[in-house]
Amino acid sequence: MFYDQGVKQGRADSFALFTLQILQRGSTFYDTIIEICFLYDRGRGIRVKDKTISENSKPRDMSELSEEERALAFEEKRRRSLEARRNQRNRRVKLAVLLAFAAAGGIFFYETDRWMPQETTVVPVSEVIEGEKIEEAEPTAWDRIWEDPSRYPAIFLDALRRNPEIADFVEAYPDTPAEAVGGIRLMEKQRQVPLFIQWDSRWGYVPYGQSNVGISGCGPTCLSMVLFSITRDESLTPDALAVRAMEDGYYVEGEGTSWLFMRDICAEYGVQVSQFPYMEQQAMAEHLEAGKLVICAMGPGDFTDDGHFIVLTGYADGRFSINDPFSRQNSGKTWDYDTLLPQIEQIWVYEKAAGIDAARPVG
Repeated sequence: MFYDQGVKQGRADSFALFTLQILQRGSTFYDTIIEICFLYDRGRGIRVKDKTISENSKPRDMSELSEEERALAFEEKRRRSLEARRNQRNRRVKLAVLLAFAAAGGIFFYETDRWMPQETTVVPVSEVIEGEKIEEAEPTAWDRIWEDPSRYPAIFLDALRRNPEIADFVEAYPDTPAEAVGGIRLMEKQRQVPLFIQWDSRWGYVPYGQSNVGISGCGPTCLSMVLFSITRDESLTPDALAVRAMEDGYYVEGEGTSWLFMRDICAEYGVQVSQFPYMEQQAMAEHLEAGKLVICAMGPGDFTDDGHFIVLTGYADGRFSINDPFSRQNSGKTWDYDTLLPQIEQIWVYEKAAGIDAARPVG
């Protein structure tokens, strides 16, 4: 009894010590199982061997056996050895499977317990909170126009598609008198070359051609910017020059403002004009740096689908600043020569004529 308890206690101590050594060496799970199996078998072998020795403390000497008995003994020993190895292998497999299932079960129960709601877990409950009513956004001028587009001429709607900036101007068209309601403002007078927008409510509703200055008056508006900048004559507003173009036959039905208008009336105000079909970048830059102004007739592209006029007002760092009478956005950007050149159809360069008092018209 004491012998069996000592063997069991020794085997348990050996098992614990050996397992601790394996874990300290950082063995993998599989290696741990193999080592445990080996220890289990070694423990069993020690116990059987000790028990056998205790029972047969005096084994017979092989020399006392006959040759036939020795052969039978060796055969029996070999058979038992094979059987022991087979049993040992089976025990290892069974123990490995058992440990694997035990580990998998432990992981499963650990993960299940980990993700199960605890007593302190609060399950969220959807709750409807009554708050302030969210007001819908007010419809814009663009929205109101397209709710009933039949109120507006087709040419206005085409211009609106081209430039949404004019939405307020277009929306007010049906209820606004076709007349000028103001002149050049103080802020514009303080600028060397002010930006006049053709669809400004001060003059945009004045009739011009088939529509009004706001839609078709880019020519008179550009010439107004140039002549006012050179002469500082406050009477040269876009609407005044539009009326002059209509009265003198410079508006061409279906085409717009005649190119002749950009040159013919300038001498009356002491302004000299030179006209070119083409100009190199360097020459254009030199004119602007000398204080001259340039008007360009533009073809389809960034500024128009048909025809348009813009004013070149300056040159710096290889780029041109412009006044586009139809677009504040275009006027706020600078443009490179290679972008402008393919769209330019005609060029006029303006400067004050020598010996002329530019403060008053000539005549």
